[in-house]
Amino acid sequence: MPDVTELTSIFSDAFETTFFGGKTLTGLAVLLLLAYIAYRCRIAIDAIVVIFVPLIILFAGYGFLPPVLQYLTLIIVGVLLALGIYKAVSG
Repeated sequence: MPDVTELTSIFSDAFETTFFGGKTLTGLAVLLLLAYIAYRCRIAIDAIVVIFVPLIILFAGYGFLPPVLQYLTLIIVGVLLALGIYKAVSG
């Protein structure tokens, strides 16, 4: 008899392949749904960045997005952080 972990794994695998077509498409669908909700609720861009950057890194880490997206996000955040520090220090 399968335990709870196996049952949830079977259910989640069936759900993602039936409704979305795979892990990557599931991650993209969730991000698009959250982006639509943020757009409809008129959430500020600061809050969107705070929500989406960790989600992209988390989803890419668990295989729901391509790993290249995780590294690209980290590079973009690093460059923006460096520019912000440069502007703060330069006056």
